[in-house]
Amino acid sequence: MIRIIVCTDENGLFAYNGLSLKPPPGDLKRFKQLTQNHVVVMGRITWESLPVKPLPDRINFVISSTEIDCFDDDFYQASDVNEAIEYSLNEWPDKHIYIIGGQHIYNEALPLADQIARTVIHGKVPNDCINREPRYFHIPSEGWQLTTVENYDNYDFEIYEKC
Repeated sequence: MIRIIVCTDENGLFAYNGLSLKPPPGDLKRFKQLTQNHVVVMGRITWESLPVKPLPDRINFVISSTEIDCFDDDFYQASDVNEAIEYSLNEWPDKHIYIIGGQHIYNEALPLADQIARTVIHGKVPNDCINREPRYFHIPSEGWQLTTVENYDNYDFEIYEKC
């Protein structure tokens, strides 16, 4: 199964001013629980933003045309999302593939995805706080069905299934 996992505000904004939105308390724990022992696919900028590289207990696939120096057994590199997904499906057919960003990677993976796991932080980042590089993820109105919603004080966790 190919899953997109993303955290946005109510406008679909997931990153701006060169930084990702700060996930609400508990969301990183959910991210770890969902992705642990599976494959995570990300772009180079997302890779560079990780505080720990590679993410432990996961197979890390980075999409980049530039060679990345990482000599860990859980690190792989591909030139595009299709290559990473095809390799992962062949090599680890029992594992889920999680697409974790950024915008280009989300856009490339959306037609291939079976599910979207989205955390929606209540509220919107004010426009006057966005100085550069706003990145958005929007779920198309057709072809996706909201199947699960978990409500919390400051955010909702949603699951969409391809239909």
